[in-house]
Amino acid sequence: MTATSTPRFVFIDFDGTYADHGVVPPAHAEAVRQASANGHKVFLCTGRPKSMVPPTVLDGVFDGLVGAAGGYVELDGEVLADVRFPAELGERLVRLLDQHHVVYVLEAAEAAYTRAASVDRLAEILQATLKTERGPRDILDNVVPLEAVTDQTFAKVTCFASSTPLREVLDELGAPIGLIPSSLPDLGDGAGELYLPEINKWVGIDVVQQRYGVPTSDVIAIGDGWNDLEMITHAGTGVVVEGSAGAARSRRPGDQAAHRGRSGRGVRGARPHLSIGRWCCRCRRPHAHSGVATVRSGERCCCRSAATASASRSTRSTLPPASAARSASDQPRSASRASSRG
Repeated sequence: MTATSTPRFVFIDFDGTYADHGVVPPAHAEAVRQASANGHKVFLCTGRPKSMVPPTVLDGVFDGLVGAAGGYVELDGEVLADVRFPAELGERLVRLLDQHHVVYVLEAAEAAYTRAASVDRLAEILQATLKTERGPRDILDNVVPLEAVTDQTFAKVTCFASSTPLREVLDELGAPIGLIPSSLPDLGDGAGELYLPEINKWVGIDVVQQRYGVPTSDVIAIGDGWNDLEMITHAGTGVVVEGSAGAARSRRPGDQAAHRGRSGRGVRGARPHLSIGRWCCRCRRPHAHSGVATVRSGERCCCRSAATASASRSTRSTLPPASAARSASDQPRSASRASSRG
């Protein structure tokens, strides 16, 4: 990423994009440092809570953190957003998960929690799925086992196994809670991530935009998973990791992937030139209808008014020295987001 007359604000997903099971290729860290040296702002934008992001990943590398899939935002040590499940809803959800023998981790900025009785099962699942020592340890070393977890507040829940498909569990709960597939596809429909439906990574990015007064056209989003869909759609430039199991599945023939490989070439070789495929940013599913609504930078689609959406944008593949003031006509859109605990 070269110097440019207008600084860009770059948001990079962690797992599968910047790192592989917590391990960051040196070339990726160097690419971020070079982008910063050229005057750009670079932020880690991850589904993980802060408690599960190694401090060495953030310190001296990124300009800030958007965590908990958009529910947590921290800039220069100041927490701008920390949205969590309302206490009553969170307690109901945890009790229901326990009834269905779900192996889960409750994720919060200060810690990630699981039931002490589930630790061995969690380790067994991770070892069988990841098949490496580092993979399980990346998660297990950051989880606090507790005898009871119903009194803990949390922003998100990651489920690894369930006696009942998670969709059926949520139907039983009868409350609007979002569900996306697990990043470990072999775990099946008893695994996935549960979140507040009004929260996604673009919501967290919007908090950063409001703080800096940044127009959407100057935002670059790079990711590979289902929880990256909103930010890739709405950013001025969206970048999908080629071969990814999440966001890349939404691409249609003719769409362009951003880069190849993840071992040292991923972020370093990323080129912000992308045509996003057609899918709905609310229901997170590919188009299944003939009506197509265009989603431009800063707009949102809605399943009720348009069951499908498409987005297409193309920019130069290099960012030309960050200094000149942007024109008066290129002002950020006005919006407000909740930045207190839910």
